[in-house]
Amino acid sequence: MTFTDWLVREMANKGWGNNELARRMGLSNSVVSLVLVGRQNPGVEFCQGVARALKIPPEDVLRCAGILPAVAVDRAAEAELLRYFRPLPADVQRLVLIVAQALYRAAGAVSNQKIILPKGRRFSQKENLPNSKTGLLCEG
Repeated sequence: MTFTDWLVREMANKGWGNNELARRMGLSNSVVSLVLVGRQNPGVEFCQGVARALKIPPEDVLRCAGILPAVAVDRAAEAELLRYFRPLPADVQRLVLIVAQALYRAAGAVSNQKIILPKGRRFSQKENLPNSKTGLLCEG
């Protein structure tokens, strides 16, 4: 997936047109249009504006644009996890860490084992867990 394809998808997910993205980026509509139609490459300033508008880390946008090297495939899940973790309030982050520690400790258990989460919610490792493909999955 190209950078412009990714950006157009993100805009569509938010219901934004070129004007709204440009406004949130603090750049002119013409600059946004030139990048979206492929007549201009996104630069660092453009990518930083996209990151501001989408409220995501600038390094993620710079990687999608090819300005920074891509994250190794084995680190893509880690980057996605951090993207969701960072904006959470401190008390929710602590809960996420507690659950992650419990999952880590249970990792050696039988593959069909049920994991009991707060309030009695259960997920089996074979069950489809909630999964979002929004965000910065530039690879497509």
